Amino acid sequence: MYQYSQFWFFDCSLLDLFDTTKEYHIFVVGCSDGLSSVFFSDNLLNHPNSTLTCVDPHNDYFDYNISICKNRDKITVVPDFSIDKTFNFIYVDTALEIDTATLDIDGILWIEDYSIHIDNFEVIHESYPCILKKLNPKPVCSEKSTNNIS
Repeated sequence: MYQYSQFWFFDCSLLDLFDTTKEYHIFVVGCSDGLSSVFFSDNLLNHPNSTLTCVDPHNDYFDYNISICKNRDKITVVPDFSIDKTFNFIYVDTALEIDTATLDIDGILWIEDYSIHIDNFEVIHESYPCILKKLNPKPVCSEKSTNNIS
């Protein structure tokens, strides 16, 4: 059973927006207890090539929850944003000011506590949390994932 200091994530009906069999390369910023990371791992990493990269875990609950979740072998924890990889799904739950227009994303940005450049995105879900799709994503090199969320 997962252990969380608080349960605050979101309405699971938002999963209807996603094809749970598709290949996703997810980047999670602001992991806290791992609630969102575990949710994405359990529900969206079903494709054999899917991956989840996490930055900014905050406590021991995160390590425990990740260790017992489905698809845990597809999860990588990194110390900072120095990543040479393109993601087709980025989830941001942080009060940090991130310039979302410059994130290396070719797909969906799911963001909370945000300051955004809204002109660069199509709003897919307007209420909390805000879910955005980047308009005119930059071309992706052949070595990187080219899977886009439709």
